[in-house]
Order: sequence, then structure tokens, then C-alpha cells
Amino acid sequence: MYYRWQAIMKVLLKRFPEGVALQTIYLEVRCYREETDLKVTYGQQNFKHSIRSELARLKKEGSVEKVTRGVYRLLM
Repeated sequence: MYYRWQAIMKVLLKRFPEGVALQTIYLEVRCYREETDLKVTYGQQNFKHSIRSELARLKKEGSVEKVTRGVYRLLM
């Protein structure tokens, strides 16, 4: 599951070079979700936790930059 989100995130961030809002990412990944991603944990669906975790990992790796609150951009 980890690699699936990593690939999806990189494609999305590349498609929006100026930056993409977290809410837009949530909407764009609708077709990639699986049944287990819809389970609710701590008041939010699991896929939202996975996306935020992957963004944090990509940011730490230096592949993604946080532009403003909830907006991310892929670094080339």
C-alpha cells in the first residue's frame, strides 16, 4: 500500500506544478481507494492518514515542499 500512495502522490504533485491543496489531493485519489482505506480511525478515513503520512515522508526526503498550510509542491 505504501508504494501505491507514493506513486499517486508524485503523479498528482507533478500535474499541479504550482502546488496542490490537501483537499484537492483527497478528491483526486477517490478512484484509487480500496475498501480498507474507507475505514474510519480517529474520526477520519484511513486513506487521509496515509496521504498525510506519505506527504510528510516525501517532505523529509526533500521531494516535496510545503508551500503554505495544506498546500504542497513537488521539487524537481
